[in-house]
Amino acid sequence: MSRGSFPTTSSETLGKGALQTSSRTQTKELKTTSGHYSSTGEDVEAQASKRQSRPRAYWSFIRYTVLNVYRRLFTIIFLANLAVFITIMITDQSSLLVFVNAIAANLTVCGLMRQPLIVNTIFLVICSIPRSAPLRLRRIASKAFHLGGVHSGCGIASFVWYIGLVALISNFGLGIQLARNPLRDWHSFATFPDTAVETTLSSGSKSPTSFSCLVSKAGDWTGETIEHPPQYLWKRGVLVHGFAYVMRLYERIIVVTTGSGIGPCLSFLGDGNRPAMRVVWQTRSPLKTYGQGIIDLVKQMDPNPLVMDTDMTGRVDMVPIIESMAMEFRAEAVCVISNPKLTKKLVYDLETRGLVAMGPIFDS
Repeated sequence: MSRGSFPTTSSETLGKGALQTSSRTQTKELKTTSGHYSSTGEDVEAQASKRQSRPRAYWSFIRYTVLNVYRRLFTIIFLANLAVFITIMITDQSSLLVFVNAIAANLTVCGLMRQPLIVNTIFLVICSIPRSAPLRLRRIASKAFHLGGVHSGCGIASFVWYIGLVALISNFGLGIQLARNPLRDWHSFATFPDTAVETTLSSGSKSPTSFSCLVSKAGDWTGETIEHPPQYLWKRGVLVHGFAYVMRLYERIIVVTTGSGIGPCLSFLGDGNRPAMRVVWQTRSPLKTYGQGIIDLVKQMDPNPLVMDTDMTGRVDMVPIIESMAMEFRAEAVCVISNPKLTKKLVYDLETRGLVAMGPIFDS
């Protein structure tokens, strides 16, 4: 033992140890029943009162889970499309171009939201916001990675527009492919709505959305179909617009046709946005060959059509007649539907006289 020091008794040693133990006990952390740790000096009941109330917990679940940013973007895009879709269906179903444009626009945005260069550009723009900007702005901008909601919303919306387009097309007179046997040859025909077609006891009343087509004897298939009418025919795909659909770009037109070419012309009746028109039809015994129902449909297109019966007048040169009628009617274009040879001749003769004339190109 050195001078100046005092011996330490065992009781003093035990006392110090007890003091240290007591001190550690006071700062010891206790585990609560909820699984959280709390110091002994903190009121556990006060902590429990800080938990969210049930209504607030429900709202938090809806806001941050059910309606996260991804789903909010999806909902905004889809509902905006749905509102426009319903408006068009109620007000102007005849504007098929609106449906095509809507499908194209949605598919374009849908693809761009997954295009690497576009995605990188969006992130570069977002991250160019300075840190000095308000926190709320930066917080909203940082959610840019949820842009997949725009991709999904536009994709689903384009499908809805497509369904609407297909539904409307089925009500218009358009082109269709028919076959007696689905594994054999298919043949294309123009269709027209049944609004004025005469009904018989066998056919009964027809649906407003039903359609018909004229079939003339031009080969083995059509000859067999006319001589031995089948109970049903196979239809392939959806109705497709023909060249005559572009006539809706004009205000006033003249429709020129011969024989059963009147069938494709009648498809104008399915277009509520069709232009004003005059009809020139040269055919053999129209009433006997086609019936009063077809004559009535022609008069829906033109109340005073020029119908030339070749059994009575023979074949006449229609070019001077068309030219005179176009001047009188102030027609902007002439639509010619006949056999390939006569169609090309009439279109050429009319165009060389300064008229806008067009006809099918017979490439299929």
